[in-house]
Amino acid sequence: MSEKYYKILGIKPGATQKEITKAYKELALKYHPDKNRGKEKSGSSNGFSSDDKFKKFEEMLEKVRRQFDETERGFNEFKENRRQEEEKVRSEAVRSIEENLTSSNVSISELDSSLWSPYEEIKEKIEFYKERLLKTSDEKEKQKYQEMINSLEKELATLRNQSDNQDQPPRNPEPTTEQVNDAKSKLNEVKDSGKKEDLVNALNETRNTAKNSSDQDLKKEREEVEKKLGEVDKEELRKMIKTEVEEELKKFGIRSGDLSPENKQRLDKLNEINIEPAEYQNIRTEILNESAVKSLDKLISEVERTIKLGDKKKIKSKVEELRRFIEDSSNEYAQNAYSKKKDMVNSLLEKAKNKSSQQNKDGNFFRPNNPAM
Repeated sequence: MSEKYYKILGIKPGATQKEITKAYKELALKYHPDKNRGKEKSGSSNGFSSDDKFKKFEEMLEKVRRQFDETERGFNEFKENRRQEEEKVRSEAVRSIEENLTSSNVSISELDSSLWSPYEEIKEKIEFYKERLLKTSDEKEKQKYQEMINSLEKELATLRNQSDNQDQPPRNPEPTTEQVNDAKSKLNEVKDSGKKEDLVNALNETRNTAKNSSDQDLKKEREEVEKKLGEVDKEELRKMIKTEVEEELKKFGIRSGDLSPENKQRLDKLNEINIEPAEYQNIRTEILNESAVKSLDKLISEVERTIKLGDKKKIKSKVEELRRFIEDSSNEYAQNAYSKKKDMVNSLLEKAKNKSSQQNKDGNFFRPNNPAM
């Protein structure tokens, strides 16, 4: 705006829009033709009559408005371009992270939800378009922004609903007594057999029953048959135990790089064929016991973190995950880990329960009849 307009208004250059508008209204009221009708042209310091002054004010205000409109338009364009650039950078970063996770055999769903939120980007977009909606006076733009806000809010509600209603992984049911006895019978039948095919079939057929059962006698029967298979074909036993170890490591969420140097060496030994059957079994026990402890440590840390955050839903989710781990009586490695950290786990569950009581007085947040409490 030209400096002469500031002089006419009686304000300093660089005044705010509010100051300009206030000065304009005051002078416009003072020099309005209706208030000065019939008066002679006054010799003002600027040499203008009331009519001249009023016309000058109108001309000045129109220029000021255009200037502010252009400034606001330029600022909005700048914000929009910056938002698009940030969205592009964010999308590229997310794609890069997903590629790295995929190459590491890790899915996004396995990440800590407090570190990976799908909501933030949508919420930022909603706030951005709400801000634009408030600033624009164009009805078409208002309609466009409102439609975008409605669409994003619907997408956000869908994501939250999916998260809230996501089912917990089902726990494998404990085999019946009949199933356990049938598995023992199959293993006993081939215990004295020297046929590789019979031994392999019996171990494969009883694998799931033994895996989901807390019956220690059944597990010992399998170990005896494994030794027999090792006497007949060490390579077949090696492959079988290696497969089991890989599956359990995945279940515990532990990678080979997470293991201690000693167990990394043991894991490498599972690629060797000139090892006694008992050593293969010992390698499996050592690796999976450590994996269970590390997995439990991870769960403990996640529960502690969610308690600090104070998010009731996240606390509930992580506590349920911890419970499934310590209550899995069929997994001897999980039970071994729990026995080592029982006091710590129970203390943490009590802490989570107390935190819940502060937020929710109805007492339904935790199951009170759980033996771990």
